[in-house]
Amino acid sequence: MATFIDKAQILIYLKQDQYDDISQGKDSILDTPMDHAESLIREYLGNRYNIDTVFADPTNTAYLTLRKCCVDIAIYYLYSGQVSPKHIPDFRLMAYEMAMDMLKKYAKGEIGDSLPEITEGDGEAREKAVTSYNELKDTSY
Repeated sequence: MATFIDKAQILIYLKQDQYDDISQGKDSILDTPMDHAESLIREYLGNRYNIDTVFADPTNTAYLTLRKCCVDIAIYYLYSGQVSPKHIPDFRLMAYEMAMDMLKKYAKGEIGDSLPEITEGDGEAREKAVTSYNELKDTSY
């Protein structure tokens, strides 16, 4: 279950009527896209940063950029799981691509000074990052 983002954060960037159209009034339809977005972040960043620490503090303003990436990815996954690819708004695709570019920069250490890096004793956090992603990557929604 997603812990870093929630429906309220999705609705900052997606109008309620758009959300209602996509979700068909079922909030549970948002669970999988949010879980997948968080797992993707774990996969990209889990070898460098302690993502458990980041996800445990979702209101920390130091993580706003990463949270926005997570939201953009989740919204894209929400659309892609519910509508034809040609009906995904161009700006949603661009937001997704920008979020993925940001994750790559985080992963390379080009950005992310505010994120807690994994220390010597955080091997479990690194293993959890890979396991979490592998469990979800084949789930359809």
